[in-house]
Amino acid sequence: MNVPKQGFKVSCRDTSPECLKRSLQEVYPEFIHGIPELGITSLDPFAVDSLVLKLPGELTLEFKDAYAKGLQKCNVDYIRLIEEYNLDIQFNCNLLTKGKYRSTGRLFMFPIDGEGLSTIISRNLKIRWNIQFSSITKDEGQKYIQIKNLKTSHSFEGRVTYNMTNLFKGNADMSKVALDFMNENWYMVANELGSPLINYCINLIISNLNQLLNKVPLNNLIST
Repeated sequence: MNVPKQGFKVSCRDTSPECLKRSLQEVYPEFIHGIPELGITSLDPFAVDSLVLKLPGELTLEFKDAYAKGLQKCNVDYIRLIEEYNLDIQFNCNLLTKGKYRSTGRLFMFPIDGEGLSTIISRNLKIRWNIQFSSITKDEGQKYIQIKNLKTSHSFEGRVTYNMTNLFKGNADMSKVALDFMNENWYMVANELGSPLINYCINLIISNLNQLLNKVPLNNLIST
């Protein structure tokens, strides 16, 4: 079985927040870049071929032929070992999502029926992780890390900017009014529209993380 190269190891001689933060910041970009030999796909950029979101107000929003980038440049705000098998982590990210969209339904007071191009920029997005884990011994006698419980949350700490064309088909004036409203009320809109997109991104990271932990023994992940 292939394992990550030596440089991928999290190297800490103690469990201090400073050492853990430094080590995670070193290996995180490579993890996001992808490790093909382990089946870990690249997530910067990652493609969104077709994603249909069912949102409040009977709003249906579909993204297609889209992509998102910026994950590889996320900064580790902190990582803390709360208990022996419990990590608390926060990242700060700037993400760009771009592609085609189609929408029908109601966004707040606007009856939306649009189809066009979409660019969404999220600044200072905070993504928090709480990971409870244990070690297991597999048939070959090697120890592996296993996630027992994982909770994530996020918050939009910086402005989210929307550029979406043709929000009202054939009505440029109403499209501009709706877009201006979205940008003036970006925080409220981000929590309606943005959270499903962020959760989609988080699920991709979780899938890659589980792939990594399932394939790579503990002694090939952590060096002391």
